[in-house]
Amino acid sequence: MILSTIFLIPTLYLAAYLALPDVITGLSAFDRSPVDAWLCTVTGLVSGVLIGFVTEYYTSHSYTPVRKVVATCETGAATNVI
Repeated sequence: MILSTIFLIPTLYLAAYLALPDVITGLSAFDRSPVDAWLCTVTGLVSGVLIGFVTEYYTSHSYTPVRKVVATCETGAATNVI
């Protein structure tokens, strides 16, 4: 996931530079550039990577939070519900 994000960031910059016009006009009062669109995309990519890592930490059996829940559940289902 990290490698694909690292490779995708410069690729998306090139795509924004080649595919988008120099000035992007729209409903806002400000004109935007392809770099602004690229920054939005990079923000989404980085946020997705961070969300992925946090989700992996709290749901994978390899990390402490899940192991604590598993250890608690060994005494019975009631402790799991609590």
